[in-house]
Amino acid sequence: MVGGGAAGLVGFGGSAGIATIENRTDAYAGSGVLLSAGDALEVLATGRLNSGEVHSYAGAAGVVGLGAAFSLLDSDNSASASLSPNSTVVSATDLRVNATTRSNLEAKAYGVAVGAGAVGFVYQ
Repeated sequence: MVGGGAAGLVGFGGSAGIATIENRTDAYAGSGVLLSAGDALEVLATGRLNSGEVHSYAGAAGVVGLGAAFSLLDSDNSASASLSPNSTVVSATDLRVNATTRSNLEAKAYGVAVGAGAVGFVYQ
């Protein structure tokens, strides 16, 4: 969360919020591997990012007011699960190969400029 504000004869306000999130999860059985289980055999990969927030606030007031706010959220959440072509499952009652990802992301920007010559900019 970032914020900025200004007031006066000439008010300039600015703010920026940037987040880059990279999450990679891999589960695999390599080449030439013998896999055996008395019960179920599972190769699971779960990439999880359950929160990520970026908020930007900016304001300016004056005879000339210039305000800006900027927010950007970039996420690369990936998962992969695999068995190599040369891996062998010798015994298992069940085989499960699964990859899942979960993300909850939010980016917000708020801005205001007040004055006789007011300019405002908001990007999210």
